[in-house]
Parts: sequence; structure tokens; C-alpha cells
Amino acid sequence: DPGNNILKTLDEKKADELWTAQLAGAELAIDRTRAARALGKAGSPTATDALAKSMRDDASWIVRGEAGLALGAIKTDAARDAIAAAVGKEAHPKARRHLVKALGAFRNDERAADAVEPTLARDASYFVEAESAMSLAKTRSPRAFDKLKAAMTRPSYLDVIQSMCLSGMAELRDERGIEIAMEAARYGKPVI
Repeated sequence: DPGNNILKTLDEKKADELWTAQLAGAELAIDRTRAARALGKAGSPTATDALAKSMRDDASWIVRGEAGLALGAIKTDAARDAIAAAVGKEAHPKARRHLVKALGAFRNDERAADAVEPTLARDASYFVEAESAMSLAKTRSPRAFDKLKAAMTRPSYLDVIQSMCLSGMAELRDERGIEIAMEAARYGKPVI
């Protein structure tokens, strides 16, 4: 099915070397994306290297983003460092959003929080900032609550930043968030 035009569920079992070759050389982005997802499940050091290279060099933003998510699934220090290095260099906002989301997989990891924080502070895309709020909360950084509280004051399209900050506070399970959520839900406030 060249081009993947037929609706289907596909369960492929290949050696990591074949997935790595597919990630590096497949003509269609959908095939490279499928290879990135499979390598994320493999989790080997070879897979980490191939995904990091794809995340830096692939021509398609979706493949770069999926490679980042796959590295997030691997959850090693090398995977985290590769994602952290790529976030600031990624030009496409949708791929950057995937990379920030991948950093949220690293619980209790201050290096992941350090990499997420600049995109929460200021990014060209409201959606990247919003995803950064949730990822920072997922890292369980001690500074997450204060950063989310500060970010809630920024206006955004459809209040997406405020909404994700509230979701992040729920993720943190910090009782200080209850008062903030009650204020956000007060009569006359925009529906989030």
C-alpha cells in the first residue's frame, strides 16, 4: 500500500536494523514516522542514536516530532539530552510542540524542566507554550506551580495557555491550585 491510502491496522515485526534503515531512507514521511514509533518501543542505544539523528535532520516536521516523542518513550538520559538540545533549534511550531510534550515524560527530572521552561516563558506559538505548561507540571519540578501561576496571566488564543496551566496544576495535585481554579471558574470569566 504505497502512500498508506487504505484504512488498516498494521502490526509489523522487524529487526531494529530494518526500522533504522526505514527511518533514514524511506521516501514517504508516514513510513519514517512508523519507523520512529517502532524504534521508540525498542529503546535500544542504537534506536536512540537513530531517533536523535532523525529529530535533528529529517525534512518533515512530523517525523522530527514523532522522533522526539519516541525518544520520550525511551526515557533515558541520552534521550532526554537529545530532545533538550533539539527544542531550541526546532523551527516548526508543531514539531516543537511534540518535543516539549516528549520532555514531560521525564518525571522528577530537573534537566527536562530546564529544557521546557524557556518555551513556557516565551514561544512564537501559543500551543507550544500551553504544551510546555503541561510538560513542566509532568516533570514534577518544585518550581512548576509558580511558573504555571505566572503563565496563567498571559492572554492567548482561546485561552489555551490558561487552560493548560489549570490542567498542569491538576497534574501537580497542589492544593494551592484549587483557589486559582475557583477564580478561573467564577461567573463572568471566559469558559476554558
